[in-house]
Amino acid sequence: TSFVVTPVSAQETNQNEYGLAKNIQDGVTLHCFDWKYNDIKAELPNIAKAGFTSVQTSPAQVGAKSGVWYWLYQPRGFYAGTNDLGTVDELRSLCQEADKYGIKVIVDVVANHLGNQSGYDLSSAIPADIRNDSSCWHSEGFRDINYGDRYSITHGSMSGLPDLNTENPKIQKYVANYLKLCIDAGVDGFRFDAAKHISVPAEG
Repeated sequence: TSFVVTPVSAQETNQNEYGLAKNIQDGVTLHCFDWKYNDIKAELPNIAKAGFTSVQTSPAQVGAKSGVWYWLYQPRGFYAGTNDLGTVDELRSLCQEADKYGIKVIVDVVANHLGNQSGYDLSSAIPADIRNDSSCWHSEGFRDINYGDRYSITHGSMSGLPDLNTENPKIQKYVANYLKLCIDAGVDGFRFDAAKHISVPAEG
């Protein structure tokens, strides 16, 4: 008689130990708003005991400036780097440690807009390849949104933040590469900030 033994991962073992859902959508997410990666990592035993299936971080993107939470939601571009939450290596370490508890890591993503100097001025910190290319920006993206009009919602500015042309393959490639960098660091999923402001294919 022969038997086939299917190995059980440490993640699955810990999911069972803490009663965590395997499917992230069946569980509960702890929004670790503005927590540093190392602080989340240190709290993982308590987070698992409390029954959270996943943790959500603020954006891993580098802000146009630093020092206050909202600069992470006004990024300078689409690349992970050292920001107010920590380094990419610290994010990777968080993901590795979270795996031991069966906890998924979700990262916030800002893909609708980048940061400004003030008003509708593009941040000088934005890479020239995006900042100086008019095709990367919606022409309507330099005036405020009319929330009664869907086109304005997807092409206008959120409170003076210049609106990216998310229909542009160049911008899409930047976003896709950023997501791949996060996945390579061990990130399990994403939450898209300002998602309703991004056009979908059905809208042309």
